[in-house]
This record gives sequence, C-alpha cells and structure tokens, in this order.
Amino acid sequence: MAKSLNIRQFFKTLFPTEDSCLKHIMEVRFGLIHDCGACGVVSAKFHKIIGRRAYACAQCGDHLYPCAGTNIRG
Repeated sequence: MAKSLNIRQFFKTLFPTEDSCLKHIMEVRFGLIHDCGACGVVSAKFHKIIGRRAYACAQCGDHLYPCAGTNIRG
C-alpha cells in the first residue's frame, strides 16, 4: 500500500530545494526558450543568479525575475 502524503510533503518531494522550485516557475512562465525583454535575443541561455530569485540573460546580462507578479513571497 502506498504511503499517503499531505500537501506539504508532496511539494517537498517535487521541489526539494528553492532553486528547483524557481526553475520550475521559470519554465512554466517563460518556457524553455524565450526572448530577452532587453536585447530581444531568443535563447534558452538564462543563468541563475546566485543568492537571488532571478536569472540573467547570457547575451546582455539583463535580469529576469520569474516570481514577479505571482504573489510568491520569500
């Protein structure tokens, strides 16, 4: 018989770290390939900024905040 999980345990198994959750939000909101709002380059190269809930465009360095406007708080 499978062990039942409460909602908190369920999400902890899906997203064991904050970075894994942020990566999922980034992919759901923007897709795996999207264009940079600053330079317009269509790319899959956005790098996680260490210590922040943000990604940076590999081309121009502009920051993208996947949680902006989602009511997700730290």
